[in-house]
Amino acid sequence: MHHTIPFPEDIQERKMPFFGASEKSKRLKFPNLRPLIGNSADISKINVGLNVNSAFSSKGFSFGDGLSAKIPLSTWLSGELRASYSRLTVGEEIEADTMHIRIRHTVGMISVPVLLNYTVSENFSVSLGVTPSKVITERRRETLQFYQWEPVSTSSADSTRRLVSERRESSYEDSVYKNNTYLGFARLSGRLSPSFLKKFNVVIEPYIAFPIGTLHSDQYNWTHGGVSLRGYLNKP
Repeated sequence: MHHTIPFPEDIQERKMPFFGASEKSKRLKFPNLRPLIGNSADISKINVGLNVNSAFSSKGFSFGDGLSAKIPLSTWLSGELRASYSRLTVGEEIEADTMHIRIRHTVGMISVPVLLNYTVSENFSVSLGVTPSKVITERRRETLQFYQWEPVSTSSADSTRRLVSERRESSYEDSVYKNNTYLGFARLSGRLSPSFLKKFNVVIEPYIAFPIGTLHSDQYNWTHGGVSLRGYLNKP
């Protein structure tokens, strides 16, 4: 003979988690935990692209190129990792009583920019990041301009003078920056993708870069800006 062991009423109403939720738990409403930055995105959809960069500094203009990979983090946020080669010219002007000295350092850098992009609208986004760099080539150019007054005539009675200038130039490989690695630059940029460029998967990125770390305290001004033109292999 089997006997049924009576259970208290409150125990009978409970259900084990393995078999289902209780009526009380069903009534609980949990907050929406979706990130404020947007819906999650498929991280496997990485955009790979080629880019051409222009760089304007106070002492010169140059071009560079490289590769980039844009990694979606959410609907509105993405990370970007690049590898690029660029050239930048820095220098100074020195004035003396009878001399003008012009110094230019043109450095070639391998850079690995790391950026965070925020999408403002369908056709515009902003980026902020850092650009660690290593200098692999460097050339120094010096121009010396001398001035002096010389007599027009050999006659001692003629005191007329004329200003004569002499120019000397030299160019050579230097090692002030070569083989050194720098934290580089803090980079702020905007990314424009107008409709007429979207069908070619092209993005225009005007930017400005400010020196940080050792370059910030260097005697030359390393601040520069320019425009980067990027073409993606798939839709950005």
